[in-house]
Amino acid sequence: MRDTGTSLGELNGHGKRVISTAYRPCRPFRLVTASEDTRTVFYHGPPFRLEHSNAEHTNWVNTVRFSPDGALFATASSDRRVVLYAGATGHPVGDLDKDGRCPHAGSVYSLAFNPDGSRLATASADKTIKVWATGSREMEVELPFSRENELGEMQTGVLWLGPSALLSLSLSGDLSVLDVSPGKAARRNTLQGHQVSVTSLAVDLDGEAFYTASYDGVVLAWEARTGSARRLGGPVPRTVNSANHTGKVTGLALVRGGRRLRSVGFDDRLRTARLEVAGQGGPTGTYEGDAEVVLPGQPVTIARAGGASDLVTVICQPAVLVVYRDGALALTIEKLPCTPSALAMFGEDEVAVGGEDCKVYVYALGEAESASKGAKAVLGGPRGAVSALAYSPGGGYLAVGDSNREITIFERSTVDLEKGREEWDRKVSGQWVHHTSRITALAWSPSGRYLASGSSDTHIMVWSLDGSFPRSRVATFESAHKDGVTVLDWLTESDLISSGNDAVICVWDVASATRA
Repeated sequence: MRDTGTSLGELNGHGKRVISTAYRPCRPFRLVTASEDTRTVFYHGPPFRLEHSNAEHTNWVNTVRFSPDGALFATASSDRRVVLYAGATGHPVGDLDKDGRCPHAGSVYSLAFNPDGSRLATASADKTIKVWATGSREMEVELPFSRENELGEMQTGVLWLGPSALLSLSLSGDLSVLDVSPGKAARRNTLQGHQVSVTSLAVDLDGEAFYTASYDGVVLAWEARTGSARRLGGPVPRTVNSANHTGKVTGLALVRGGRRLRSVGFDDRLRTARLEVAGQGGPTGTYEGDAEVVLPGQPVTIARAGGASDLVTVICQPAVLVVYRDGALALTIEKLPCTPSALAMFGEDEVAVGGEDCKVYVYALGEAESASKGAKAVLGGPRGAVSALAYSPGGGYLAVGDSNREITIFERSTVDLEKGREEWDRKVSGQWVHHTSRITALAWSPSGRYLASGSSDTHIMVWSLDGSFPRSRVATFESAHKDGVTVLDWLTESDLISSGNDAVICVWDVASATRA
């Protein structure tokens, strides 16, 4: 026991890994274990000792559960069978679907009794949820999840929310709320989200919708007001999670006033999705199968010109900058003077490329010949590889984050027309060093008053150029994301959105934090 340290018995009797256990909720107490060795073992106790084992199944026993009153327990297996046992003795009572047919056409992964024990729900790899009457052992409700060959629709978990409501878990990670009332069973709602680290973020101009992408290639559209998400559709690779890219998505960019979404990923592709922001149920989108562009290398990230423009730039390994207009190649700058690590655009005329050589290279895109000749400005000063870049809304400032935890602010100064070069002054240098690790994301508020920074140290900080040092840091959100912040942007002047390696989307009230 936890409080005395005394032993309550020893659980043995299996030859392979135990997958599931269940404890009888009433006296006399019993304990059942289910294993990969195809058997269940029944224990008396406490102290618990092996009473007997059952061998009704011929494949892994995936789960075991007692009914709330302890009268029965049920086991589900990869042999497609579900067996009921007497809760007090552990002896079999019978199978579901008494005519001898298996209750499911695939492995049964989960089951759950309703609160009064009169009904039993089962979840299976055949993409169905079924509800059974425990007394007659006959099926009452069947809910199919897909008529297509989609791996992600396999049902792996189920539990009861109420007398006639279920929550089911799909292999893709989707959670579905089900009404299992006899005669009117239906899927009421589906909750979607990311399962792994979020790597990219794009916010709509009005802040009502935003889009995120993750390490597994999934792209989601979110309604900011409700926090509901929907996976973008279209022709996708055959994967469990219906990913939109076959690898990590490294960048998202909204173009054409938010009517199109461009994405780049480790499959070395630039893909385009057609968006519907004002549709019923929140924003959604569909990837266009004929709008795929093969990139010249593995993309690092993507940046957009903004507004109604459809101009985007992509930096690729080992050292290539490519510019696309309306999805077609417009300009290629090969052999960049650095290994590119960050990117930002100001309108259609200027792009800044951050390098692992601790410098920022500013290119003029207005004239292709001029851009091909080289950068119009080279900004030095960061003491680490450039890891994040962000132009202020008016383009007067360029924020630079580096791997040495520092944020440097450059201010646009003068233009030398004879030499074709532009001068930038360091507005802030050696002061904004409150992060303790690599700067991973930077974003200016819509008015340009605030700059938000995220870091692999898990913290988010908000800065202002209005105040004097050290008041330039106006807010801090500590431990914002476990294992580090990866992306952030502004929904409104007071609402900041972020995500990280914890796959969680957070919205922060900056207005309240700055008043504190």
